[in-house]
Amino acid sequence: MKENKLPYTHLMYVTKYSIFINKYELFIIGVNTDDIYHTMGEYLFRSETQIKRIAFVECTRSKLDFWKESGYKIYEFRDKYPYSRGR
Repeated sequence: MKENKLPYTHLMYVTKYSIFINKYELFIIGVNTDDIYHTMGEYLFRSETQIKRIAFVECTRSKLDFWKESGYKIYEFRDKYPYSRGR
């Protein structure tokens, strides 16, 4: 039987400014983390553009399918310092 493992633990919904279209747009970011608040802070700190809002949800197959069907690409973000893993 094929295992249906999800590629991410959480999805972050990031609204950030795009210089290409001169307005804010939504980006879907897939992350694997034990501490989503740490990951959100690290994403904000490492961002090179102005972020208006960050929200998150637990990743499910239906959410991944919805965003794919809606035409969004899911970008991956990896913690540079995943301090909470391995504790």
